[in-house]
Amino acid sequence: MALAIPTKPVPLQPVEVDEILKGIDLPREKLVEILETLSRKGLLYSGRTDKSERGFALQQVGFGFPQTFFWKNEDTPHARKMAGMIAEYFSRTVTQEAFAGPAVKAYRYIPVSRTIPTTKQAIFPYEMMETVIEKAEVIALAHCPCRVAYRLAGKGVRASHGMCA
Repeated sequence: MALAIPTKPVPLQPVEVDEILKGIDLPREKLVEILETLSRKGLLYSGRTDKSERGFALQQVGFGFPQTFFWKNEDTPHARKMAGMIAEYFSRTVTQEAFAGPAVKAYRYIPVSRTIPTTKQAIFPYEMMETVIEKAEVIALAHCPCRVAYRLAGKGVRASHGMCA
């Protein structure tokens, strides 16, 4: 399902369902049902497209994944499950090297023995952040997803969940 969703240069820029249909062999109704379910679970972003239609976009580290699961500061079975999975993901050596410490390292993965069309994959350079911020139509205040996730995973955090530092 994820490979059928074209990525855009700016994260969380939704694409129309008809555009996603081009990359997958499913009836439109079934596709919409699956996309809406994934969106409710926080696994996809859903918003309005440039044509004011409902669209969907992939979550990306730093632009939705893993933050969306914890913005509401809810203690639900789904949030606890995601907290455990995210704690496991971010405890891997490669992830710690990329996201820990004063200098974030850029990792670029190259698939072996096959090409992935650029419409289905994007690498965002650091310099692109100005464009992301300029295109943002809404800026929201949410609970700190890292602290909420750690609390739900039983790791504990002393600082308030209401703000990031």
